[in-house]
Amino acid sequence: GYLTGGGKVAVFSGQRQSGVHAELVCAFKSEAEKTGLNIDGVYYTEDLPEKAAEISVDVLKKSDLEGIYISSANSVPIIENVIACGRQREIKIVASDVFPKLSYYMENGIVNATVFQNPFEQSRLALEKLYYLISEKAQPEDNIKIVPELVMRSNLYLYEKK
Repeated sequence: GYLTGGGKVAVFSGQRQSGVHAELVCAFKSEAEKTGLNIDGVYYTEDLPEKAAEISVDVLKKSDLEGIYISSANSVPIIENVIACGRQREIKIVASDVFPKLSYYMENGIVNATVFQNPFEQSRLALEKLYYLISEKAQPEDNIKIVPELVMRSNLYLYEKK
């Protein structure tokens, strides 16, 4: 909402049946409702790059679209379509995760921010819980949550692997 000034935003997510993606979309919708952000639609790409590319072509035909939130790592085909239709300076993009191609888009001002979900820490905690489950028969928590971090061009260097 801050980036678009309240304009229309499209939400792209991964698998419709995924609990994680459902939670992300629900949280985004809830916050959008509180702040008056206008969600144009939620589009599920099923974590397939071809489907993300196909859906985003149609979504980008909407001339009043001012922002895109991508809640999966499947962002590259969507961003490439934004560039292909020449709207990279008018559509604000918030993506997920940090990887080389996305870093390039951030460094060049095409992606405005990304949500870092710390896959290393997710893996470490999962293995730790598995160890305690096997070795000590300790029942792990049902949900282990890691606080996501907002990454912008100004702090991107802290998250990139060099």
